[in-house]
Amino acid sequence: MASIERTAYPRFSQQLSDQELDARFGPTVEEAELVLRQNHSDEERLTFLIMLKSLHQLGCFPLLDEVPEQVVAFLRTALNLPASTSLIDGRIRSHTLSRQRNHIRAQLGVRRYGDGGETVITPVIRSAALTMSDPADLINLAIETLTKANVELPAFSALDRVVGHLRQEVHATLYQSITADLTRKLSTALDALLEVPPGENVSPFARFKESPGPATLRGRRGHARKAGPVLALLHSETRARLRVWPGPYASSSPEPCTTSLREVIGEKRFSKTTRIVRRFWMYWARWWNATIGFVMRSAS
Repeated sequence: MASIERTAYPRFSQQLSDQELDARFGPTVEEAELVLRQNHSDEERLTFLIMLKSLHQLGCFPLLDEVPEQVVAFLRTALNLPASTSLIDGRIRSHTLSRQRNHIRAQLGVRRYGDGGETVITPVIRSAALTMSDPADLINLAIETLTKANVELPAFSALDRVVGHLRQEVHATLYQSITADLTRKLSTALDALLEVPPGENVSPFARFKESPGPATLRGRRGHARKAGPVLALLHSETRARLRVWPGPYASSSPEPCTTSLREVIGEKRFSKTTRIVRRFWMYWARWWNATIGFVMRSAS
């Protein structure tokens, strides 16, 4: 589950200045007239205005007990209501609360998330998940998409659940496409990179991730010994089978360690291993060219 603090999901600020309160929650003349016209009691009027300004500012209806007292007091004063005026109890007067919300949605031209909101974000998230891995980034994209489409935001937990499910589906498809051409022999060889050989302290996978050092012949020989098991996999036929997923996704997640890779099973483990091996091959080619250039410059 993504942390709400890492996303752009709208929430009430803990403390606002008088200027910020007036700019964000101050009712217009038309809004004040609408409040008086649509409601009969002081409690209903205060509740209606709070939900109206909340949907306008946050894009969703908050739970009434989550509205800061600072905002409640400000709007109570703006409507010239008695200091004892409280919000209605939504658990007891749920019908009144539902009626008010429907009227506010109609007034602002906003659709309920349940009326096709998931359909709006599904194709956008599926497409973005091909090149975007962080759940918080995908949730922010969903928020932006719903806001532009004038769709009420659902609860954060619901949005996190939908985005997480779509992300998992897309990544499962990626893993399958990456490992589709792997033979049993190559899969076994990739798994062997994660195992510590007898008499050694680290696995070939951990060893070839070490820094190769300076671009010298001595450094090249030492790194070639460490990278031997990986280079053995990288003949031309094998490289063609080691596919990587497209776009910046390949560099958006941290390199896993050997232990964490052992805990991953199936296509996901092979996908992560092949990505790192393929990236190593590209780095090795650049490093080798740099070594040749260094030797030629030294000889001249």
